[in-house]
Amino acid sequence: MKFLILALLFSCSKNTSTSDEDQVPKEVIELSQNIMNSSIDELKINIFFESSAIPYEGNFLFGSDVWEVTNTSVTTLFGRFPSRVITTPYAVSEMNEIPDNSKQSWSSDQLIALGESIAPELKSNNILNTSVIYVKGVFNGNTNILGLHFSGKRYVFIFKDVVESVGGTSDQQKYVEQAVVVHELGHLFGLVNSGIAQATNHEDKSHPHHTSNDECVMYWAVEGSQGVLSFAISVLISQKLNLYEQEVINDVNQY
Repeated sequence: MKFLILALLFSCSKNTSTSDEDQVPKEVIELSQNIMNSSIDELKINIFFESSAIPYEGNFLFGSDVWEVTNTSVTTLFGRFPSRVITTPYAVSEMNEIPDNSKQSWSSDQLIALGESIAPELKSNNILNTSVIYVKGVFNGNTNILGLHFSGKRYVFIFKDVVESVGGTSDQQKYVEQAVVVHELGHLFGLVNSGIAQATNHEDKSHPHHTSNDECVMYWAVEGSQGVLSFAISVLISQKLNLYEQEVINDVNQY
């Protein structure tokens, strides 16, 4: 059975300073080791989208660019590497359009095949490539799954139809989508015992690989339609751009 993390709508362990390697798959640990390699000069976030699953772009009403949320969150998370450049596309014209696959429902094998066919290799010299792939349709017929990351893989998926179904104002919708992107990238990076162990115990044991801090994007309830909308409303009020809280930043800092 494939080991995967679902963002159910989005998908951490015990208080330990090292990874519990008998529970975390080898490929997950290796991915985190590559991401945390101090020789990496640039972490590049590549965006791919089906023609009818276009990511939100532009500005929020308060002026900040939509994709500044992802860029600020990832830059803050990896603040221990001050010389590492985080490259995030801000406009759809800077992203990669792919043909529609015309699927109403995706299986794990179909998604992995797509990811392997379009996502750049993880490392190119001192550049690290991660990929966010927007698709139409749903995962395995489930209309509640907003995003998904297969553990150990260098890419994540965003289900545009499900994101749009959450509702809310235009700005709330944009924050919902950014929250899904940042949450799934958090799983890819190995946050909350998904390859990067905890500096302090903040995992919600009832919801593995999620933090107990409800102000952090890695909180389990952010996975639900109502939870993610409530989260979007709260960060919109404060015009928050970094969605990672100090607990997960500390995990990265102590790795």
